[in-house]
Amino acid sequence: MGVEDYFMRQINQLGKVLGKIIAELLKLNNPAIAGETIELINEQLITALKIDIDSIIKIPLNRFIITFEKDYEANFSNFEDLAEMLYQVAHLYAGQNENNKAHELFLRAKLLYNFLLSESKTFSLQYNQRIEDIETTINN
Repeated sequence: MGVEDYFMRQINQLGKVLGKIIAELLKLNNPAIAGETIELINEQLITALKIDIDSIIKIPLNRFIITFEKDYEANFSNFEDLAEMLYQVAHLYAGQNENNKAHELFLRAKLLYNFLLSESKTFSLQYNQRIEDIETTINN
């Protein structure tokens, strides 16, 4: 239970930090700041979860959810936050023309959003919008 609570608090904290950073980036639209933001997020992931963005990308898609469930005791709420974080970081990488990393992160975010849709008891317009946006982005 402690690991789950810790994971949840860390992902929630990362989500809040990421939200503030993304808001600033949208105002500034500065590629240099996007790179710094990616570094900051990566450092926060390492500190909070002992995993970095490159390691997240290396987790095979068919093992992605089970890896986070098993190794981090992640739950529905954690996956929701993680999906949003991966979605936003993928956009940052796309803005840096690091299309391979962006593509891999978009795929993992899409996987999580599809998982959330299948596990949710209610319909989520946001999940569907994110999935459509990811599909449009990776198919262009």
